[in-house]
Amino acid sequence: IPEFSQKIMSRLEPFVIHGPEETRTFCYIGDAVAAMQMLMDSAATDHQPVETVNIGASDEKTILELAKKMFAVSGWTPRNLEFKPSSPGSAKRRRADISKIKMLVGWEPQISLDEGLKYTWQWYQAHPR
Repeated sequence: IPEFSQKIMSRLEPFVIHGPEETRTFCYIGDAVAAMQMLMDSAATDHQPVETVNIGASDEKTILELAKKMFAVSGWTPRNLEFKPSSPGSAKRRRADISKIKMLVGWEPQISLDEGLKYTWQWYQAHPR
C-alpha cells in the first residue's frame, strides 16, 4: 500500500505491479492497534504460556484488485499497467486466521478495506515525501 501510494502520487507510467495474482488480506492500522490494546488489557491473555495470535482481516484480495481499489480512491488510473513476477520466495497467498483473537477477546476488524484505503490515501496526500 505505501509503494502503490507513492507510485500513484508520482503518476508513474507504466505502473508496474509485481505478483498481480497473489492474494493478501489488509488490516487498517487503527484496527491492528485496537487488537493489540484488547489483548494487553484482557485477563484472558494473562496466563502462561504466551499465546500467539494473528491480527488481520479475512477479505482476501489479489494485488491487482488492491491496485484497482487504490486507483479508484485516488481518482487516477494509469494508462499502462505492466505485470511482473513477484520477488523470489514471496508467498502466493497470505490470509490471517483470526479465530483465536476472536475467541480470546472478541476482536474483529471494524474498518473495511475500502474505508481504510481512503484514510490511508488521505494521509499520504497530507504527508508527501
